[in-house]
Amino acid sequence: MKRLILDKIRVFYLFCVFFVFLFVVYAHASIVSEVEVKGLSSIQKDELLYLLGIQVGENIDSDIVRKGIKRAFLKGIFDDISVSAEDGERVKVFVLVKEKDSVRKISVSGQHDVSTKKIREIFPIKEGQYLSCEPFERAIDELKKELSFLGFPHADITMRTVRLKSPYKVDIKLEVNTGIPEIIKRIDINGPEEIKSVMKLTARSIFNRSILKKDLDRIRAYYKKKDYFKPLISDPIFKDGILSFSVNPGKQLKINISGNSSISDRRLLRELPFSEAEDFNDDILQEALSRLLHVYYTEGYAFAQIAPVVSEKNNIINVNFFIFEGPVVEVGRISFSGNTIKENELKEIMSLKEGKIYNSEILDSDRDALKDFYNALGYLDVYVEEIQTVYDGSNEKMDIYVTLNEGKKTLISE
Repeated sequence: MKRLILDKIRVFYLFCVFFVFLFVVYAHASIVSEVEVKGLSSIQKDELLYLLGIQVGENIDSDIVRKGIKRAFLKGIFDDISVSAEDGERVKVFVLVKEKDSVRKISVSGQHDVSTKKIREIFPIKEGQYLSCEPFERAIDELKKELSFLGFPHADITMRTVRLKSPYKVDIKLEVNTGIPEIIKRIDINGPEEIKSVMKLTARSIFNRSILKKDLDRIRAYYKKKDYFKPLISDPIFKDGILSFSVNPGKQLKINISGNSSISDRRLLRELPFSEAEDFNDDILQEALSRLLHVYYTEGYAFAQIAPVVSEKNNIINVNFFIFEGPVVEVGRISFSGNTIKENELKEIMSLKEGKIYNSEILDSDRDALKDFYNALGYLDVYVEEIQTVYDGSNEKMDIYVTLNEGKKTLISE
């Protein structure tokens, strides 16, 4: 039987009495001579008056004060604000506020098989929180729901508040008796037997749905690590102490790399997109080839070639990457034609450098860099007509010939 014990704040929270009274009788020219504030605890007087739009020595305006009261309520700490003033040219303003109670401490007692820390964590009201006008029964129902999720559907909870000497401060005392838990008698899995070794839940465990959710995530991660694609897990059913669900691991991808002597399997496998895509198709295979070639190009293997061979049998996809690495190529001579700017200046702009690793993927960015350089100098119609590469196999160097059409230079007169 649920029992709820509250002190004097019970009336306020059950009925949520909310009343704002604003009674200001003054002429439009009334000036605030003094402000008296009562009932304020959580914020400074100056901050409240700023929110209300009231300032000593300034005119008081009822419309501004009404808007100020609405603004003050947005802080979420007030239950009631009233403002009144006497008639006259210089008036004394009276501000009376009632703040919401805030929770100093939540203590937990009773016979419970869930830790006090966990109960505080799943209880919707937190220490330091301002209490709203919602009935406490809702918080208790939410706590019961969370305990049921953890395997304790028969929990009994009582709650009471204790008002402290400090204004608007209360302690909440919970008595929690978790009762008899739901116990797993048997786990039936339609799928590979190895799955049970991945799970934390076992027969004779409390049926904790939070742990079950993590177990299902562990099963997915287990098969993903073994290069399976999107394992299918049915919605678990728990009835009469028996937990049952089915698992279909899906298709498995097996990758083999051969012909690579300069770059390790481990580094190349890190580049493959299959795990992040959790799928296999022609587009993803093409992306894999591009990534592998990028690794080789950045290391100077300008003539690297990769041939994939794919076969599938019994839900196992075998992919063999046959690699021809070729030689490491360096940049030979870089020369320009059609230029009036010195070659050394143009070479400084390019990322490819003579005597350094050659990477064909950088040619386009070097083309753009040259164009930007010319544009900055006023050659707005510059055009890189051609970048020709010639390989010299005798010394494994790639010569680069750049043909430019500078166009006219635009001069800005003063």
